Formats: sequence, structure tokens, C-alpha cells
Amino acid sequence: MELFQYLDSLRLTLYEKEIIAYLSSVDLATANLICKNAKIPQGRIYSVLNDLQKKGFVFTIPGKPKRYRIKDIKESLEFYLEKKKSELGEKVEQIKSIELKPKSYNIQENEPSVKILGGREEHLNEVIRFRDSAKKELLQTAPSFIGTFATKLSLRKMLEKNIKTKIIIFEINSKNKSNIETGLKYGAEIRVNKSISGFSIMIKDFDEAMFSAHKYENKEERTVICSRNKGLISALKNTFLNLWNEAKPVTLKDLKETK
Repeated sequence: MELFQYLDSLRLTLYEKEIIAYLSSVDLATANLICKNAKIPQGRIYSVLNDLQKKGFVFTIPGKPKRYRIKDIKESLEFYLEKKKSELGEKVEQIKSIELKPKSYNIQENEPSVKILGGREEHLNEVIRFRDSAKKELLQTAPSFIGTFATKLSLRKMLEKNIKTKIIIFEINSKNKSNIETGLKYGAEIRVNKSISGFSIMIKDFDEAMFSAHKYENKEERTVICSRNKGLISALKNTFLNLWNEAKPVTLKDLKETK
């Protein structure tokens, strides 16, 4: 089993998983190196590292700058799970002391057809959820199409289930070549359209859609809208199909010609 597959089964955030996976592959790394290689926003790196230190994964090496390491990933995982096991044991004991109030009847409200999220981690988690729950079709515009180990794994798993997948990217480059190659080899249709910079669309099975936007040059966090509203889904699908019809198909031959 690959490390990230195992980490995916634990209650860790996406940023925590990315840092653990990266630090497990190197001896030492500064915060800047971790940001660059694990794709963590500068504003979040120290808070995530601090959380991982509390959980027993990461150790700090004093110096200027400080460096971080994971001594032994298997020992760290065992320590983390033993600690969780102990905490769960305490929670089980606390059940006996819970005081219950008489039940009351609540008016059921309709679930909102739209939810708004913020941040790269939240967006990537939704991308994974869409792919994991797709049953027939998935349409996506992915300007950078780089993602993380977890999103790449979700793409492959989805395509292995023969989900009809169409993806529009902004361009082919050295950073996204491997992701494009995986998509093509496993049956996705991929096209290039220079009109999709700064926003992305994802639609699954015509029952849920996601739209996100942010200004890359400002390095700002993205805003994400997820909805089951049929009117919005229809409008986003029409936009996607217009972009798709204007886009240029990508083949494995195109990847060989890209440096």
C-alpha cells in the first residue's frame, strides 16, 4: 500500500497529508522547501507544521532557518494511532456520564441548494469528493491541472470505473504532463483552451456542479461554490460545452513534443 493511500484513511487534513508525504521522502527541509514541494500556502505552513508537531509526526531542528523532519514515518503513525486509541477509550468512558434531555420535535428545513467554501484545500477536497461519487459522467475545466498526490489518485480511480470524463486545461507544460498522461492513458478526453485562466468548473452526472475562481497572480485563496440547483448546473454545462467545442484535443503525441 502506498503511503498516501494509507494517510487518506486517517482523519488528517489534506495539507497535513501532503507535508507528511513530502517529509517522509527527504531527510530535512525548511518551511520554504515544504511550501514549494508540498504546495502549501505560505500563510498556512507554520500552523500546519505546529499541528503535526503536536500529533507527533514532525520534529523541529533549531537553526536559521529552522528545519523540519520526520524521523521514522511508521513509528510516527503508530504513536499517532496509539494516542487516538487512548483518546477514544476516554470518550467511551465519558458516554456513561452523559445526561440526556427529553426529545423535542424540530421543524425540518430544506437543505440549501448552494454552499460556499474558501481555500485551496477545501477546493481540492471537493474535487476528490466529486470524482469519488461520480457514476456516469464528469466534466471539468482545470487551468493548471497539477493538483496533489490525492487528486491524482482520485482521477485514476474514477477513470478505472469507466466514468466518461472530459477535461479542459489551459496549456500543456512540464508541471502537468504526468497528470495529463495519466488521464489520457486511462480514458479521459482532454482539450486545451486558453480562455479558462482564473476559474474552474466541475459537473458530475448533471446532479451537482462546482465553480471556483481566484486571481493566480495575487496568490489569493480561491472561492468555491457547490450547488445542486438545476438551473445553475445547466448554465455551467452550457458554458463548459461552448469552451469544449472551441478547444483543441490533446494526444499522447502532444506530450512527447512538450519539454
